[in-house]
Amino acid sequence: YVAPEYANSGLLNEKSDVYSFGVVLLEAITGRDPVDYGRPAQEVNLVDWLKMMVGSRRSEEVVDPNIETRPSTRALKRALLTALRCVDPDSDKRPKMSQVVRMLESEEYPIPREVSF
Repeated sequence: YVAPEYANSGLLNEKSDVYSFGVVLLEAITGRDPVDYGRPAQEVNLVDWLKMMVGSRRSEEVVDPNIETRPSTRALKRALLTALRCVDPDSDKRPKMSQVVRMLESEEYPIPREVSF
């Protein structure tokens, strides 16, 4: 769950934790590991795969089939948009954790930023 800036500089900060939280949220939604070499090449990296799926408007297909109660489309979209904001490669574009909590608790969708690919 290493933020890109940590991999480059070795320094951690609050935004690094936000990145890690985003990865954990994506794991919870999908039931997948962050990196899985047993999957096809385009699906090995969870974050990259999710960006591709959401960008292709296939977000309904990412939900863990083992989840007992499937989330509503609205709740799924809110969680995915929040997670994708958290894993933005640019740490300055990631929300603060207090903002993440508000995004997840809100009935509205998070304001989408252009997610860096």
